[in-house]
Amino acid sequence: MRSSEQLLAFHIHFECMFLKPYICPAGKPTIGIGMTFYPNGKTVTMNDNPLANRDEAIKLWRELIITFERQVESLTKGVTLSQNQFDALVDFQYNSGRLLQSTLLKKIKTNPKDKSIWGEFLKYTKARADNDKKDNDGDGLTDEPGELGDYLGLIRRRNAEAHLYFLGEINYYEQLKMAA
Repeated sequence: MRSSEQLLAFHIHFECMFLKPYICPAGKPTIGIGMTFYPNGKTVTMNDNPLANRDEAIKLWRELIITFERQVESLTKGVTLSQNQFDALVDFQYNSGRLLQSTLLKKIKTNPKDKSIWGEFLKYTKARADNDKKDNDGDGLTDEPGELGDYLGLIRRRNAEAHLYFLGEINYYEQLKMAA
């Protein structure tokens, strides 16, 4: 199965498109549509040449996404997935790289229509929160090395993936706000 054009739009929404290398929120050099490495496996660096244009960014994304499609196909072998379910899982793998270790995958293999799968997507909303001046894990210490915190962008993305998985349509969950 191949990713749909809908997934490309989904990725552009969440990853944006940058022709020059930049440092993403996870602290990694990134280029194009959220790429931290190129289709040939080379890691993106801040010294890389800018991409020529939007078409080149999309071309590289199309080449790179094949890696994630193959991972999802391999991990869900024997499970019948709709196009939307496949796209949601490819996005999850592209963004988190955590499908193999997840309860999400176990539940999909058991019953891909299990409604509790939505909650499994939402278990992946945390990212490194060092230097945010908050006690993200509630232990009374701020900015500990490796401390994790919830990120609104990830909360929206995981809900959007679950929405696509179950309802077959895109909802970017822009109405969601962080509690004060």
